[in-house]
Amino acid sequence: MKKSILGIVIIAMVVIAMMVGNVNAANLAVNNAEVKKGDVVTVSVNTEEASQAVEFVLNYDATKFEYVADSAASTLGAPIVNASEAGVIRLVVTDPIKTTNAVTLQFKAIEDTEGAVFTASNFSTDKEEELTAASVTVKVVTETPVEPENPVDPETPEEPTTPETPADNNEGTTTNNNTNANEKVGTNGQVITKLPQTGTPMFIGAAVVIALAGVALVVRKNRK
Repeated sequence: MKKSILGIVIIAMVVIAMMVGNVNAANLAVNNAEVKKGDVVTVSVNTEEASQAVEFVLNYDATKFEYVADSAASTLGAPIVNASEAGVIRLVVTDPIKTTNAVTLQFKAIEDTEGAVFTASNFSTDKEEELTAASVTVKVVTETPVEPENPVDPETPEEPTTPETPADNNEGTTTNNNTNANEKVGTNGQVITKLPQTGTPMFIGAAVVIALAGVALVVRKNRK
């Protein structure tokens, strides 16, 4: 009799241990643990089994993050979201037709922080899962502009070039720039100071011819 009772107790303990070991566990997760200021981070509550009812409260630092939206409306029915209190969101959503394994919430990073903590509490589903990982931490940094490795100096404007002086085609020929405009220059470049008298010899020749003609005429008349 005692052996039978002991056997039943052992079997019951094994069954209880198996049931405890098979308890489904949910968790709180984030898509990126470090974001830049202005980025949107997604915080999600994930379940092992698809659920038709999800309820939880999420606490966050409202001075570092701004609540943007949630996914419950697309995965289940219209959610009941209460975000009137800064830093606290209460979400309740049920749908007898649809099921989901995750409910996500989106937050915009508004200030730098070494670590802002998101914490979920009062969690429950229709599958009676337990929330084993109830908090996540997100770091927010300001993006630093990257300077080029080899900054290029602005181009220095080129200095204007002086036009070349045209070459003198009459190299070797000396020209007297002080020559008077009325002076004549010969082919050898020398100034002609005395011009040849071209008109005087012609007049003298004509006078001699006329005189000779007159003498001949006088002689002929005397002979007659």
